[in-house]
Amino acid sequence: MKEKDWHLKVRLEEELQIHPSYGSRRLAQALGLCRQRTQRVMRQFGIKPYRRRGRKWRKSKVSRTYPNLLLAAMPAYANHIWAADFTELVQHGKKVYVGTVLDLYTRRILGIQIAVRKGAALTMQALSNALLHHPRPGLFHSDNGREYDAMAFTEIP
Repeated sequence: MKEKDWHLKVRLEEELQIHPSYGSRRLAQALGLCRQRTQRVMRQFGIKPYRRRGRKWRKSKVSRTYPNLLLAAMPAYANHIWAADFTELVQHGKKVYVGTVLDLYTRRILGIQIAVRKGAALTMQALSNALLHHPRPGLFHSDNGREYDAMAFTEIP
């Protein structure tokens, strides 16, 4: 029985060289055998057909990366350079996101927004709060995250 199984294994592997994606059903049909025997031998020797796995479809978006201008510039006066970021906090077992805009010269928080969801709306509102009471900065710095790359955020006048 073992010798017969070995010969069948060799025949299965030869057929898989020609048709690598054939499973037990097609291999049995191609070799003129019953499917159960083909399945048993494939399981016994760990023979598996080639299966191409599909990739997850994702909306392709060209992400823009902006150079880090803070490497060459240093804040010289108030409202010269602003920096923005947000952080995640846990309050009463729930996540809360806090977005801030900071003046790098005075180290004061100019705009702040708290929300239960992170996203462009959080960062836009924090920037709007800063622009409400302070003049526009000479330079605005943030990370290259998705929230700051959103079209709604980059098109703020």
